[in-house]
Amino acid sequence: MDTKPSELTTQQRSLLKHTANEISRCLRGNEVFARLGGDEFAILIRDLKHANDATVIARRIIKLLETPMEIQGRKVQCGVSV
Repeated sequence: MDTKPSELTTQQRSLLKHTANEISRCLRGNEVFARLGGDEFAILIRDLKHANDATVIARRIIKLLETPMEIQGRKVQCGVSV
């Protein structure tokens, strides 16, 4: 999805908003989370107590986003890479 925001379809916008909301639900609340562009997001995780904490968050996001979701009456399944 390599398009300018003005070129996004309504379905693409809905999918991006849904994805951002789902990722936000996986975070602890003190991270910096942003959309870089297209379908790419970045998360800056602060104050990790253990190195494995980032892995736990990443796995939670992957599991959530690989679950089929409904966007505007259509079932959608995303691929995720971290």
